[in-house]
Amino acid sequence: RVSRGGRNAESLSGEDPLLGARLGAEFVRGVQAQRVAAVVKHFALNSQETHRQQASSDASERVAFEVYYPPFEAAICAGAAAVM
Repeated sequence: RVSRGGRNAESLSGEDPLLGARLGAEFVRGVQAQRVAAVVKHFALNSQETHRQQASSDASERVAFEVYYPPFEAAICAGAAAVM
């Protein structure tokens, strides 16, 4: 992960999966309460902007499920309209 990556502004929690899960779910609920479809984008392991066409973001299954997936799972469970 690159701290100065171009997609950091699109993230709610940075590195914390628990915070990301809580914020993501509340964001989805808040957006959709206004009758706007919430879309979860930039699925896991997409945090590298520099040379992203040539770079490979590899993580073990354990790391993926413990660090990267919880925010997306929470957003989907909160009723996100779509995943991009």
